[in-house]
Amino acid sequence: MKSLDIEINISEKLRNIEIDHDVKIILAIEAGSRAYGLSAIDSDYDVRFIYAHRTEWYLSVALEEMSDTIELPHSKNLDISGWDLRKALRLFWKSNPNFVEWIQSKTIYKSEGSFLLLSKKLLKSVYSAESGFHHYRSMATRPYKRHSSTVFCTKTYLHILRATLSALWLEKNQSPAPIDFKILCSHLISDNALKEEIVSLVSARQNGATPNVPHHYPLIEHFISDFIARPTPTFSKSKRTHVEPVLSNLFRSTLSEAWHAGKSQQHII
Repeated sequence: MKSLDIEINISEKLRNIEIDHDVKIILAIEAGSRAYGLSAIDSDYDVRFIYAHRTEWYLSVALEEMSDTIELPHSKNLDISGWDLRKALRLFWKSNPNFVEWIQSKTIYKSEGSFLLLSKKLLKSVYSAESGFHHYRSMATRPYKRHSSTVFCTKTYLHILRATLSALWLEKNQSPAPIDFKILCSHLISDNALKEEIVSLVSARQNGATPNVPHHYPLIEHFISDFIARPTPTFSKSKRTHVEPVLSNLFRSTLSEAWHAGKSQQHII
């Protein structure tokens, strides 16, 4: 399916979600390998979105029992799922890496109102570099230790390597890691031989290397194992007492804007 056809299909599915579930989609973006610049020929389109129910939906004694996600059945290389606004902001509060990556995505299928702009403005003050570091270190460590050897398929290599670089960025800069893999590499990798091996790995994945066939990249293996073996760095402590009120205000303003402020500014690709 051509790129334009995919975009039209995605837009149609997003509109149908709004109708079928009586919600407003506030933000829809491309996540995963395509957002990272690491997609292969056969990579899925990983569409992620944030939506708002009507105000009355949140004013219920059964709120905690209600579903706060929407997932469509996987079809035609399309993986589409989303979070309710309240769930998304609670995860932002906890410095969830998925939310932080979503609002940095350059491929935006839909953005309504000021939610994306305000979220980006709050990112520096809301995000905990320490929490982010532990998230990414866990993302690197779990699959690394799960294998019986350190020889992985290209997809797993890239998953572990991107998580490693994101954690190192947070350690070095105390700020959210960019999602563009090339930016991470250019800022964090200085060894030319390691750079060449990473380029070879990315090229192999993008050119259709069999995803489940192990490959051997000794310099990358050493780089990852060295990171995992290192002691946990120390981060500056912050009480972050201001975070909940700020995110609650964003929740209320976004909800009002979506349903009660007339026609909000809307962009659909």
